[in-house]
Amino acid sequence: MHQVSPRQQQVLQYLAEYSQLYHCPPSYREMAQHFGWASPQASLGHLRSLARKGCVTPILGANGIARGYRLTSQGEQLLQGLSA
Repeated sequence: MHQVSPRQQQVLQYLAEYSQLYHCPPSYREMAQHFGWASPQASLGHLRSLARKGCVTPILGANGIARGYRLTSQGEQLLQGLSA
């Protein structure tokens, strides 16, 4: 498994908690507001990096564009390892 930074761990935790609470992934803007980032693009950058590391996968819309991201089993295992 690729090394995940502390900030990326926080992003994974937020994604998991938000998705469990609202049954859908947070928007890029909601993530940026939560973490205090100036732009929703920062959210997308973190999510794409986590996707390359196998921790999240895009949820594709009918047009093939990512509409959000969800945790993979690898991402869930990583979070479980952090909480243990």
